[in-house]
Amino acid sequence: MGLYLAFGTFLFLLAFLRACGALDRRYDSSLALCLTLVAYAASFLRWETGADWDNYIWMFRDLKSIDIARDQDWWEPGYAYLAVFTHYLGGSYSVFLLFVATILFLVKFLLLRTTTTSPLIAIFVLYCTSFYDVFFTRQSVAVIFFWGFAWFYYRKAWTAAALAAGAALMFHTSALVPIALIIGVSSLHWKRLVLLSALFVGLCIVAFQVVGIVRLMELVGYGGYAEGFVEVKAGGLSTTARAFAKLSFWVGVLGLSIAYVIPHRDRRADEGWLWFCARGASAIIGLSMLLVPVSEIFARIPDYGRPLFAVILSGFAFRFRQVPVGAVAYLFALLLLFIQLAFLFGAYPESYYPFRSIVW
Repeated sequence: MGLYLAFGTFLFLLAFLRACGALDRRYDSSLALCLTLVAYAASFLRWETGADWDNYIWMFRDLKSIDIARDQDWWEPGYAYLAVFTHYLGGSYSVFLLFVATILFLVKFLLLRTTTTSPLIAIFVLYCTSFYDVFFTRQSVAVIFFWGFAWFYYRKAWTAAALAAGAALMFHTSALVPIALIIGVSSLHWKRLVLLSALFVGLCIVAFQVVGIVRLMELVGYGGYAEGFVEVKAGGLSTTARAFAKLSFWVGVLGLSIAYVIPHRDRRADEGWLWFCARGASAIIGLSMLLVPVSEIFARIPDYGRPLFAVILSGFAFRFRQVPVGAVAYLFALLLLFIQLAFLFGAYPESYYPFRSIVW
């Protein structure tokens, strides 16, 4: 765990130096490129490290023809047909990971440069919430394409937004939920969104008081209701509990962002784009809190808020004297993310450490 926390500390120092202006903006792109290349290499040189490794490599070895890819019902077309293409070339699983990593990190780096005010801060956020996708799954790729969709939708580039949305769905169907939320809240006035959020929280409190939150999860999460439609809980409440713990971090970061980060944004940051991301993140978190008790499959939804938070936190102008309260709030938000990094590692330590590679 020390390896990941040490690297996270290094990224925090870079982010902090950039946020307070000690690191010149001119070095943003070059440093971001170097960090992205390191993550890129680590992502496809790994072996037996990362979430769902055994299941993924087994699935890859089975997908040797288009007919098999078409008949299976687990992997979406983006992964399934890429696996078939890799077999056609005679490539191994490492070659398959290379193809996926090339797509993931190329798109991510372009979005970092295009949509964020400070890529170094955004990289720190993404590392704390997903190890910068070094251990990527199908959803990791979908999240990045969703990021592109949100940006193009905000810019009213409808064709590009449609293509990005289609690419996200090609890699993971869960992208449909955040895509719909972005479309739904894009034109919603902020005061109405707050009102709806307050109503939603009130309904949740009433439901939990009447039934009891644990009992409510047990009643709805088990049984045949979810069978054939959403994932049935098989391991108790562990995944649900982890999802709510993650959401608690996001709620804290979102509150600080709305109260301090966006009002004291960098003068180069697009205020409209930051508020657009804040509305989208609020909708994603709110719906996740409602649906996670229904089934563990909905624990995937909060991950789509990761790039939106990266955008928001990258647009802060850190000043020690002018906005002392805002500066403290911003540091606290980054601290919450760092704590989440330790929490993320602690949830599945056997999946991430020790880091194994095909070269050692």
